[in-house]
Amino acid sequence: MNTTQKMPFTFAPDQPLDGAITAEVQGDATVEFDDPATGLTGFIVSGSTAGADVVVTFTGDGELGEGVTHVVEVATITIVAPNATTLGGTLGTPVPKEATPPTPTPTSIGTSPKYKK
Repeated sequence: MNTTQKMPFTFAPDQPLDGAITAEVQGDATVEFDDPATGLTGFIVSGSTAGADVVVTFTGDGELGEGVTHVVEVATITIVAPNATTLGGTLGTPVPKEATPPTPTPTSIGTSPKYKK
């Protein structure tokens, strides 16, 4: 994933969970849950630091009732810089072509009108 992207996630537990799935992030990223009451879907949103890994640990309680049984999934994502997609060039307003100066012809000092006495 690059620094301009976010990655969707979806969880579908095989049994009901007791409460919402939570997320702990290590690195330059955040987690946006579509519905924080369940934590089943959302996005991992990259930060601006390229070249580093982000580790997101998702945790749910698999035991209904008073006890707690942690069910954990870990995602490790490398954040990269985005590739160039444009050169950013622009064209200016047309301008006249410069007149090509005439090619000088060789003359001797004695025959040039400038140097006649």
